[in-house]
Amino acid sequence: MDAGVPMDYLGQNREDRNDQNQNEQQAREHEGSKAKDLRLKIASFVEEDGEPFHEAWERFNLLLAQMPPHTYHPELKVNSFYSGLSPITQMLVDNACGGTIADKRAVEAYDILGKIAQNSQQRTSHVRRGGRI
Repeated sequence: MDAGVPMDYLGQNREDRNDQNQNEQQAREHEGSKAKDLRLKIASFVEEDGEPFHEAWERFNLLLAQMPPHTYHPELKVNSFYSGLSPITQMLVDNACGGTIADKRAVEAYDILGKIAQNSQQRTSHVRRGGRI
């Protein structure tokens, strides 16, 4: 032990402990900033021009997967995704719901969106193989 460096009751160098605390604080701030950026990306999600539904759904779910579990309530998930869809895609989703998506419970709406994505992927792969719809 260096007699010139104050030690705490656990025998740790106070300067080392302060550096460690500062590093931990910076890591927490970085994680908080990263989570904030991710929440913004989710809230401002937009379907890209010409993007198949299943690709938009996958891209949206990849964003959600980066967040801790239960960060987003199902209502927020559905609303964020649906709001970012083009008006034509929104009409298709509402048609698949047998009304409007707003008439469905959030969990049911989320399941419907997943089924639409599965159907979109099957149709897209079928067309790419030269099939007819």
